[in-house]
Amino acid sequence: MNWLIAERDRIEASIEKLSQQNGKGEIAVNDIFFNYSLPEFAKVASLIKTSNRQNPDWFVYLISNGTARHLIDPLTVSLFRRGMNCDVIAYEYDKGVYGAIECEIPSKSIFIIDVGLEYFEQTGHLNPKDSVGIYFDFLDLQLKQIDKHKGSRKVVILPDFNRLALMRPMSTEDRFYFDAEISVSVKNIYDKHNSVTFYAIDEMIRLQGVEIFDDKYWEMAKFSISPNFVGEYSEWMSARVTASVTRKIKCVALDLDNTLWGGVLGDDGYEAVRMSWSNGYSYAKFQTFFKYLKTTGIPLAIVSKNDPKNVDEFFQNRSGQILSREDFVGVYASWGLKSESIKQLAKDLNIGLDSILFIDDSQMERLEVRGALPNTTVLELNGSHEGFLSTIIKSGYLNLGNKLSKEDLARAEMYQVESERARFKDEMNADEFLSALSLKLSIKNLSKSNQVRAAQLINKTNQFNSTLCRIEEVELLQIALSADSEVNVFSLRDRYGDYGEISVSVSNFAGPFYEVRLWVMSCRVFSRGVEQSIIKNFVKTAVAKNCSEIRIHYNQGPKNTVFFEMMLSMPGFDFHSDLGCFTANVDKLVALLPSVYTSHIEVEEMGA
Repeated sequence: MNWLIAERDRIEASIEKLSQQNGKGEIAVNDIFFNYSLPEFAKVASLIKTSNRQNPDWFVYLISNGTARHLIDPLTVSLFRRGMNCDVIAYEYDKGVYGAIECEIPSKSIFIIDVGLEYFEQTGHLNPKDSVGIYFDFLDLQLKQIDKHKGSRKVVILPDFNRLALMRPMSTEDRFYFDAEISVSVKNIYDKHNSVTFYAIDEMIRLQGVEIFDDKYWEMAKFSISPNFVGEYSEWMSARVTASVTRKIKCVALDLDNTLWGGVLGDDGYEAVRMSWSNGYSYAKFQTFFKYLKTTGIPLAIVSKNDPKNVDEFFQNRSGQILSREDFVGVYASWGLKSESIKQLAKDLNIGLDSILFIDDSQMERLEVRGALPNTTVLELNGSHEGFLSTIIKSGYLNLGNKLSKEDLARAEMYQVESERARFKDEMNADEFLSALSLKLSIKNLSKSNQVRAAQLINKTNQFNSTLCRIEEVELLQIALSADSEVNVFSLRDRYGDYGEISVSVSNFAGPFYEVRLWVMSCRVFSRGVEQSIIKNFVKTAVAKNCSEIRIHYNQGPKNTVFFEMMLSMPGFDFHSDLGCFTANVDKLVALLPSVYTSHIEVEEMGA
């Protein structure tokens, strides 16, 4: 078929692009993907596996109590389209506990536990609450086993409990208690296990408008996901998996005309554009969603082809605004290329281009940005504006519903401050700028107040990450409690505001060696001299522990050459490939500190 040949050619070209980008690119999703049959999925999956010569980024273990092998190829294709080169393995018929979780598991592993209610319907329990209890006991057993594999991620797909409730009719009051029982059970599981992300299958049913379970296919071959809807299921699933474990959207860049409001500002005037509940309902709904999104820590920016004076006039004079000027970290209105505006946005906020989601109703503008900035996520929007919000939510890029740290909640404000710093920086040279910032670095031991953010930094940071080891909250606390180890969390603030917790180090004292096993730092504070101040703290601790040598371990990965190059520039350190670490004599470092290492940052130790 011509469309399959075209699709194969497109994916083959995308594979070449991914190879050039170390396997981290974005492939736009088109509607024809949902029309693949299982044999067609198999052909494209085979092409991906044979053409992409890199090792898998992740190993994905799909655990099901029914048939799951028909999902391997669709998930492989869908995950690849979102920049994840994965080896997908299915464990069926309750073999998850005895199969996937008993074999040797690579460190970068994701367990998708998608156990439907079909098994529990056979338990003979007439009370739905009893069936729910059995389900969560079974889930708890699997997660306990998976927890043994440190660093693995768990994605739990909650079944459609509505189906269970409908088969055993309940009063309104009983249904209320039934739903409450599910909520309590989810919270208990969440509190007991690390790195668990929950998604409800009924969310997909609502978003996609399909009923993915079919009694006929369950009876025929124990298909918990109907073969007719594997495309929709795989796309929904891959969006949530990639949002949970890979790049994170840190800013949404929004167009104005016919995206944020209806009409063209320059032609219609600020009073005539449609954005109210009575005149422009879909735009009011759209703006309300992004108003809420900002409160979850995802900042908003405007990237528009408009006269800046017209945009200023709108925000100054238009009544009934849902999103005001203060809701945006930056307004980039000009007649130039939008890709250039996005570059400036990334520079002003000190974030990567791959951290930005661009939303625009114009296909021409989307193509321009996608071509110029291949690492920027450009959401494909089709049809009328009424469907835009549904497409955005379905995409999964915004990772809604995940556990948030205090830094997440304050991120929009932090980026607003970062934009002010960028303007301040333009007024002086680099040394003057750093001195004028009045930077203060605080050092704390790991505690319950900062463990969520510490785990986030360790598990999300790729560039400034010494060993790429992933450590979860509970294990991190256990390390901190060990007598010969320490976990330090570093926070930074300046004259403009608080950067929050920006770095974590995990160290131990082994005889004469002070060994930094893991050191991560947020890219937001690159080029501030923070790394030198942290090394000074390593020296201070090594002296206090009577250590004669500092060893900072390093494992090379596709993105952490930034760390390697930084350490090569640090006076007194040499890299030893046989040891896999940078080493430095403590006495020599002590002699170098006053003259070589930065002194413009004030350091304060604050304990726990």
